[in-house]
Formats: sequence, structure tokens, C-alpha cells
Amino acid sequence: MEKKEPWFGESFIGSSTIIVIIMDGWHLVKFLWLMNVFAAIVFYLPITNFFIVDIIIFYFFYVLGHELFSKLQKINTLADK
Repeated sequence: MEKKEPWFGESFIGSSTIIVIIMDGWHLVKFLWLMNVFAAIVFYLPITNFFIVDIIIFYFFYVLGHELFSKLQKINTLADK
């Protein structure tokens, strides 16, 4: 497959904008991750009686997921070398 340079434009209509989500795994996982964060905000139900404790719990799991994803990405790039 030929690598396209940015100045040649899109390979086909929408390939760099609207359907980029299905073009590769990175964008798909990032889209799903963001939809999960938005869903957590929209469908929020209190876990404890204190809002700040809920925010700390959500933040902990947010950071944990981000760190695990980053470590998996580093392991994958090291395996490719």
C-alpha cells in the first residue's frame, strides 16, 4: 500500500474526518474511551453521600485506565522493534 502524503489530500471522501474512527484501532479505542467518559457524566448516579468522594473515585479509575492503556501501548511498540 502506498503511503499518501498530506498534500495529496484524502484517499477517499471522509477518510480523514468523519469515518476516521473505523480506519484504525487507535482512533476506535480513543472514541470508545471518550464515549465511556461522556456516558459516565450523563448517567451519573451517586456512589456515596459526598460528591467530592465520588469525583475522587471516578478520577482514580480514569487515571488507572489511562495508565494501563499507555503501558499497553508502550509494550506494543517495544514488541514491534
